[in-house]
Amino acid sequence: MTRSDLFASVPDLQLPEPDPDQPRRAAIVGAGVCGLVTARLLQRAGWDVTVFDKARGPGGRLSTRREKELQFDLGAQYFVARDKRFQALVDSLAKAGAVGAWAPRFVQLDGEGNFLPDPAKGWLVGTPRMSALTAALAEGCTTEYSCRIEILEQDFDGWRLATEDGRDFDNFEQVLLTCPAPQAATLAMDFPEVSDELEMVTMLPCWAVMVGLDATLDLPFDAAAVDASPLSWIACNSSKPGRPARSAWVLHASPEFSIEHEDDEPAAIARVLTTEFLRLIDKPGLKPSLSLAHRWLYARPDEPLGRPCLYDPELRLGAAGDWCVSANVEGAFLSAVALAETVANSAPPDQF
Repeated sequence: MTRSDLFASVPDLQLPEPDPDQPRRAAIVGAGVCGLVTARLLQRAGWDVTVFDKARGPGGRLSTRREKELQFDLGAQYFVARDKRFQALVDSLAKAGAVGAWAPRFVQLDGEGNFLPDPAKGWLVGTPRMSALTAALAEGCTTEYSCRIEILEQDFDGWRLATEDGRDFDNFEQVLLTCPAPQAATLAMDFPEVSDELEMVTMLPCWAVMVGLDATLDLPFDAAAVDASPLSWIACNSSKPGRPARSAWVLHASPEFSIEHEDDEPAAIARVLTTEFLRLIDKPGLKPSLSLAHRWLYARPDEPLGRPCLYDPELRLGAAGDWCVSANVEGAFLSAVALAETVANSAPPDQF
């Protein structure tokens, strides 16, 4: 599948036709859903775009970890499509085999292990792993992975980006920050026109724990939202379509627990949350084959910014993400569309 096909049926995109006589370049920092959708849309408008990310590949909070032949979707657990533009992209991704439906036995679970069924409706996941979604979006994009951008500078030739290990990338007309708002604020600290608003967004941490079991659990649910517990979410990763059959569970801590224990050692977090999981399912003596913790320092906004994106036309500096309006995958997509349309329709530098 070519990179244009994924967006060919997305309606109501306000993008100009490519102008071969006016080449334009943009740098995007962040290779999650927002950054990659922004890149793909600007490419459709004829732009030369490079996406930078500190990780080894695309994904952001749609990343997938493999540990001892087990697979875990550590960040976003599922998503839904309500906006018609996002639904059109999801349909294209589904045809490409990168998205599938997940219909788990979902329950609301209290701190004593009691539960009430709550049927899941319209839940979608990347297939065969959550990161397949961003891998499909990254096809055809110029990317620089394992590349932590630390410096943004602007001069008469445009923007220069520099990494922590001394690499330089320059002559970009635009810089677009699609990383978490606090990271974007740090990068844009010399440009208060944008950083001041970025600093208004507070992002909350979330501890995630991967639990591997030698035997399949005989439980009446595959996923649960948890109340009155250090845990807020439990899910059997192997219940998702295309995943290995081995018993792999993902646990998310509550915001309160994650904030209180933000700087604790991962091994201690893994022990506490795994013990709580086994207590809730009434199997306290079970010995997991794997129990590892990962901290999402910027998991979700305490309160979204309230605007679809940020953009300063004089600086040619913008920012977007799921922290703008809606803290989910669809929100990241819609923020990307807003930013890409704004940038693509901006005047070239010589017209300022």
